[in-house]
Amino acid sequence: MLEKIPDTKDKRIFHLKVTGAGKSLLEQTIPTPAFARMCDNLSEKEQADITTLLKLLLRMHLVANKLKSFGVCKSCRYNRQTAEADYYKLVEQPLSNDDIELICREHEVK
Repeated sequence: MLEKIPDTKDKRIFHLKVTGAGKSLLEQTIPTPAFARMCDNLSEKEQADITTLLKLLLRMHLVANKLKSFGVCKSCRYNRQTAEADYYKLVEQPLSNDDIELICREHEVK
């Protein structure tokens, strides 16, 4: 389900990439069919309201327990969108469209 790829610059580092089979499994199971059926019975506004409240609840949980957030690069406070491309402010490096979809190990909520 995952492919382990050595870093081209630092041989101590490995990158994990989801394989085609892994992506297929994720598409079939997330969200679960039961959860999707429950959401189908909600209006778009109800779905949006629940999403907003769950995000707020999660953020409050992280703060209360002094935990780091978790997410993809494009939602991290260090990601800066410029006219040319996304830019990773923490290490001052440009990001590709593929990069901003990856899990950010320094993720912090904007």
